[in-house]
Amino acid sequence: MTTNKTIKILIVDDEIDVADIINFLVLDLLQINIKTTISHSGNEAIKALDLENYDYCICDHNMPNGSGDVVLKHIIKNNLATQFILCSTVTPISHHDEYPKDKILFNIEKPGVIAGIEKLANIILKKLDPEEKAHLTPEFHPIPVHYLKLFQDIPLDIYIQLGPDRFVKFYNEGDHFTTVDENNISEKSITTVYIKATDHVSGINDIIHNAVISIFDKKHLPIQDKITINFNDLVQLINFTGITNDLAKTIKDSIFQATKIIAQSNELTPAWSKINLIGEFPAKLYCLQSLICGAILKKHSWNSEQTLYKLAMASFLQDLSLSEISLMELYDYSEFLEKEDQFTRQSRSSYLAHPLKARDLAIKITGLPPDIEKLVAEQHEAPEGLGFPRKTNATQLQPLSCLFILSGFTARYILRNQKNFSYADLIDELDKKGYKSGNFKESFLVLSQFKI
Repeated sequence: MTTNKTIKILIVDDEIDVADIINFLVLDLLQINIKTTISHSGNEAIKALDLENYDYCICDHNMPNGSGDVVLKHIIKNNLATQFILCSTVTPISHHDEYPKDKILFNIEKPGVIAGIEKLANIILKKLDPEEKAHLTPEFHPIPVHYLKLFQDIPLDIYIQLGPDRFVKFYNEGDHFTTVDENNISEKSITTVYIKATDHVSGINDIIHNAVISIFDKKHLPIQDKITINFNDLVQLINFTGITNDLAKTIKDSIFQATKIIAQSNELTPAWSKINLIGEFPAKLYCLQSLICGAILKKHSWNSEQTLYKLAMASFLQDLSLSEISLMELYDYSEFLEKEDQFTRQSRSSYLAHPLKARDLAIKITGLPPDIEKLVAEQHEAPEGLGFPRKTNATQLQPLSCLFILSGFTARYILRNQKNFSYADLIDELDKKGYKSGNFKESFLVLSQFKI
């Protein structure tokens, strides 16, 4: 291999910070002619693969809008020369159907990102001529400035670049990094700082290791903390409903009440913990669905705090037996049928069984209010009777279930399309699917008239 050839690496991870860290490590460890591209979902990665030939793809598994195995299938189906590296908390052993060992280069088990990228760097660098390797050690190494926020005391001397070959010390090892420092750096538009190559091995690994651990610690946060972090942003996503601060607070209180009871249930702890460790997506989805339920419910004559609580509880119970974001984000049964071939047999069985499994788990909660188990069981029914598991239609479903189903579709639609979300397109999509018929009609009319 010569450095005249550009090595192209596609990095795929829905966690923006993780993708940035992997990107930094790749560029830092491979001081050669290299090009990296970052995608934040499987479907986005597939588009990138269709546009350009990549040598390597470093890919997460559990992502909204296309999981990692979909990316690998695309590579295999199209006979791409791209070598696939799984970088996830799951492994080819635990998910052997999705990731056959002979189809991946190797796997990086998070949070061991540093060792994994070092392994990839060694694979690539071994193909270089000795003379080329001799020119791969610059005097200074760049690091993103926002990594400094991870430290109260800076672990090594930090430099800024004033010219092509001029670097000036900006912070001394042991300096205290404060919010004031962060603001000053931001005002000066400094995005990259540097460390000396002689400090590189210990210093940069300290920074990256702490960054990775900090990110993965977020996955272990209690669900209430995840809700608090994302709540205001989610409220903004549905500002078209005219939701007030008071209503948002009432919904948040109902969510906290529901999640507290779920988290304290010994029977639900294993399933609940598994969902919580997936990341932020489930919490975002269930929180957003609760908000939409509350906004629509507010316009109904049968609005009450008890009903809002039921809807919030059902939102957080609905996927208790699932462990894949790619299944949680499906709009409805019709989309599942369209994408059925993308899932393993085990995943398909899990999806088809989960409404009743979630219901059975919900029943174990002591003092569960009436209707919640029914909401959970009927979450994937559809207006024309083409849902599952009972294939009940718009006239057979109770209005509360219709509100819950409609809100679930809407929440998933908004999360998937939030970059290009169109309220009018949402209403058109719901109309096409029959959501203005039968007992769906009342809630559909409320949703469709928010902007009128």
